[in-house]
Amino acid sequence: MTPVTAAKVKYGVWGLIGGAIIAMIIGFAWGGWTTSGTTKTMGDEAVLAARAAICVAQFMNNGPVEG
Repeated sequence: MTPVTAAKVKYGVWGLIGGAIIAMIIGFAWGGWTTSGTTKTMGDEAVLAARAAICVAQFMNNGPVEG
């Protein structure tokens, strides 16, 4: 391998390593680190929101009661 090719390979490998590190930082900044406690809390909030929407929908569709 020539010295020029070796230098290109060296900088290419360091570029890949640097790109992977940057991708991990961006991924954690946008996606975040999710633990089981966080996931359970998010699931409970989603279930509560769905139940509230169903409850509201039932009252909206029935209309006034005549008697």
